[in-house]
Amino acid sequence: MLEPTRSQELIVAQDIPPRSLPDMLNAWIDAKMKKSGSAKTKEAYLTVMQSFRVALAGHEIDLDGPPRLIAEIAQHWSTLSQAGGVASNSTVNQRLAIISSFYRYVLKMYRDEATITENPIERTERPSNNAYEHSEAIAHDVLDEILKGVDKCTLQGKQYYALLSVAINTGRRVSEVRAMCWGHLTVRQSKVTVLFPRTKRGKEMKDQLSPKTSKALMEYLHGWYGSNLAQLSSDAPIWVTLDDNQYHGNQMSVRTMQRICERLCEGNFHKLRASFAVTMEEAGAKVSEIQARLGHESLATTGRYLAALRKAENPYGTEMEKLYGME
Repeated sequence: MLEPTRSQELIVAQDIPPRSLPDMLNAWIDAKMKKSGSAKTKEAYLTVMQSFRVALAGHEIDLDGPPRLIAEIAQHWSTLSQAGGVASNSTVNQRLAIISSFYRYVLKMYRDEATITENPIERTERPSNNAYEHSEAIAHDVLDEILKGVDKCTLQGKQYYALLSVAINTGRRVSEVRAMCWGHLTVRQSKVTVLFPRTKRGKEMKDQLSPKTSKALMEYLHGWYGSNLAQLSSDAPIWVTLDDNQYHGNQMSVRTMQRICERLCEGNFHKLRASFAVTMEEAGAKVSEIQARLGHESLATTGRYLAALRKAENPYGTEMEKLYGME
């Protein structure tokens, strides 16, 4: 069989019909799903893309329209919140990043077949985004008082105490703590090791709980599930709703965890993660060790995080009070 000549190859390539937008969108979503494996990621990407295409349709164009016009629409659309106000910088950047990832995928995979020839999102201006600007830790003495104030004689008190203990001793995000199941726990010699199979960016991480935190967690689990924990299925949730309502016994929601933290700590769940980071640093941990425990991508990220948490501190405050003559 004769090999095709170069001119024949060019003719064949020119005969390939342009890829349709639905085909390219489906291929892009499929590629993202294979990479992340998260149904929530798929839902988020589809929601953002659908909203953006509605904005484009208002100008009678679609994703393959004029790049300059698409960039202008994207710049305005990305700043609008669902409530009609202004979206946060992180939301703006996330929306633009999602749309940009579609264009990057198309230009990489269908460069010779698609009518899209440019990534218009590269023309947009993205706001600076210091995700840690408003991070705040809880002081040691305050945490001590919070834990001492929990009534561990009740099942709900055991749960609250265990939840706070796990959070401030692992630094895990609220979604990661919420997803804990019995199959993620390994119990050896009264110490519990927790496997977090899918943390941010799909990482698998393990945390060995300290003896007192392990004890608090096991006391709560025995209080809810009974003495024979070995009979539990691997997907049995660790954190369940104990309120006397329709959700009693169901896996606790992220919102419920946030409410518990707001009630006990006067702040959101991230305060516990921030407290973990600060306590690690004050205990003498290296930044690289804190980075590993928090699951940050780089030392620079951890450095910025710790710097933001220390921003409100003034080591000269006491001396300044003396100079002011304050009693």
